[in-house]
Amino acid sequence: MSSPNQINAVRLLSNPLKQPHTCLIFWYSMYESDVQNLKVFIKPNASTKVEIWNKTGNMLTVWNEARAEFSYNGVFRLKFEGKKESPGHMALDDISVTEVCPGNPI
Repeated sequence: MSSPNQINAVRLLSNPLKQPHTCLIFWYSMYESDVQNLKVFIKPNASTKVEIWNKTGNMLTVWNEARAEFSYNGVFRLKFEGKKESPGHMALDDISVTEVCPGNPI
């Protein structure tokens, strides 16, 4: 059980990926807390991470789509980091990784 104003953190790390052009699409929900932050990084190795997307704040009770396009030559992992102040809710769903974002020319 979380006490009031306690900061909770979670991380999600993908399997290794290798594609020079990447489109990350996912859905997220964050609400009931004024202090929330969700970030996505690429991790080319254990000690390095590069932020490619972030969102801070209360997004009400709806699901929101997020997209991040980036290029990286080499093997990397995707790392999702979420932090929230209790009480609150944060969720991810339908995470996909493709070479081209839908609706964008090849």
